[in-house]
Amino acid sequence: MTEEPDTGDLTPPDIDHTHLPDQTMYKLAWDAVTHFEQGGEDVVTYPLVITNEFKLLYFEMAPGATIDWHTHTPGFDEVCLCLDGEARYTLEQEDGSHQTVTIEPRESVYLPGGARHKIDAVGDERHEGLVAKVIGGHWGLVPALQKLAIEGRIQAWNLPQGVISHLFRDIAAGKPGTLTRVGLGTFVDPRLGGGRINDVTLEERVSLLPIDGQEYLFYRALPLQVALLRGTTADTLGNVSMEREALTLEALAIATAVRNSGGVVIVQVERLAEHGTLHPKDVKIPGLLVDCVVVCEDPAHHWQTFNTAYNPAYSGEIRAPMATPEPLPLSARKIIARRAAFELRPNSVVNLGIGMPEGVGAVASEERLLEHLSYEAPDRDGDAIDIDAAYVDEQLSELVGDDDLSRYIL
Repeated sequence: MTEEPDTGDLTPPDIDHTHLPDQTMYKLAWDAVTHFEQGGEDVVTYPLVITNEFKLLYFEMAPGATIDWHTHTPGFDEVCLCLDGEARYTLEQEDGSHQTVTIEPRESVYLPGGARHKIDAVGDERHEGLVAKVIGGHWGLVPALQKLAIEGRIQAWNLPQGVISHLFRDIAAGKPGTLTRVGLGTFVDPRLGGGRINDVTLEERVSLLPIDGQEYLFYRALPLQVALLRGTTADTLGNVSMEREALTLEALAIATAVRNSGGVVIVQVERLAEHGTLHPKDVKIPGLLVDCVVVCEDPAHHWQTFNTAYNPAYSGEIRAPMATPEPLPLSARKIIARRAAFELRPNSVVNLGIGMPEGVGAVASEERLLEHLSYEAPDRDGDAIDIDAAYVDEQLSELVGDDDLSRYIL
């Protein structure tokens, strides 16, 4: 079976949504649709398609937000799919009693037409009062905690993620903290806020230390009580391997830091093995550091990444063919990423962080540069590549007919 080219256009903005043309496919982009707010900024709705037969809506709700009691037209049944977070649906039945259903990601709920119901986004009540302080390096994937921090309902710091990684190792070693020049002159510099996110965060976690005429930042260590980690296989003595994980990251440092702080180390794994059967070189967390192993029997609760159930290329089992991703849309983020990509050199060993640095890799892929960059590159050691007119023609020859010149604008 040959793969057909993608010829579907996005739904035209001026289309009459009361009737879509017969025998025509359209791609629907929620971010290209005019949205409206319900009950302030806590609920934002994007009407993708509204016809006489059905509605297709995408909506976002802040944790704790509510779409109050309402009734749909009889015969207009509703199926809701949860993409992220949790939503609680309450249905009022004919006898006045209420039925409640809570759905999580990849779960859906059916509501019959004419039913009176309301929708609540589950969130704040699970965090507020349970969390007092948060020290993070990337807040994008924790919107509920992010909201609490911005609103000043918890104490919160945003510190460099790499510094936090070093801090785990220094805590494990019993050091008083991490001394580095990383963060000088930025928002984590104590003269510019010390990484504090809101006004209720008063404690100083970063200090300025001059040494031999040079300025350094000192990030204080703190005791750690609990570590929640994950792996692939644990044996009956608690030794943990990570053969199906994408990255091992700071797992060993965190486990050691918590153990040396007198805390508890809990590791979730996919399976259990008899002791002595794991290859010693595969063990990433020794059992003497582990207090508790949790075997996850439901794969839905043990995804490899936050949006990938499992990809063998991520764990190094295979090397996936070079993909051709969609070009990034022109934006401030892309302009910054392109400028950073100009600093890449053939055979470079590149460490790209999460967030805006992800765009550097995307731009490098657009320009056919990824094959000349590596995260380790032992097979290209000593190679030299001359970037001349012939090299540029070879790399960009397929783009000659591309009339989207905006991607080259700085």
